[in-house]
Amino acid sequence: MKNIDKITEEVLREFGDRKTKGRIDFVVDIITKQIYPVPREIEHSRFVPELPDYSPKTSKYVPIQFRLDNGIIEEVLVGASSYEAKFKVRHTLEELQKAKMYAWVLAANSNIPIEVKRDKVFRNYAKK
Repeated sequence: MKNIDKITEEVLREFGDRKTKGRIDFVVDIITKQIYPVPREIEHSRFVPELPDYSPKTSKYVPIQFRLDNGIIEEVLVGASSYEAKFKVRHTLEELQKAKMYAWVLAANSNIPIEVKRDKVFRNYAKK
């Protein structure tokens, strides 16, 4: 399990084009600020339980997704994956906002152009 602080060409080659062309997914530990790329062939619901310090139904792991088109980050999506759906995990608004901030830090640290057309925090799995 490797954590990253920027998206490199190597990371894009290994983890990019997940499910659809231009998509790359991550899980951020909002406590340690570590960001883990999600392998192409593994669903979040199988990946998250393998992360360090995992405990069932923990909400400290928040999904991040970037959508790229022609090598440009066009979408930043936070807060929804099969992990939340399968295990009924709910995130606080503070956790979602922290994850969004870490997503933007990751994007800024990467040598990838950013022209965001969609920047969304999904509240489907937010605590009510």
